[in-house]
Amino acid sequence: PGMRHELSVRYTRIRGQTTTLPDREEATVGFSWYFRQHDFKLQADYAVTSDEIAGSGQRARLQVQLGL
Repeated sequence: PGMRHELSVRYTRIRGQTTTLPDREEATVGFSWYFRQHDFKLQADYAVTSDEIAGSGQRARLQVQLGL
């Protein structure tokens, strides 16, 4: 009973106007599959990050984890 999977989308923007942090944007798409509620799940996130550090451009990250 209940949902066994979940899709998530997140957008983050950091504006470094008052700090020493560079401006940064990140878009993330995630998917979770629950085998036994939150006690046993598989999660995957794919994120693309871009910032204003000279020459850094965009970076992509894929993270997969098993929660017990």
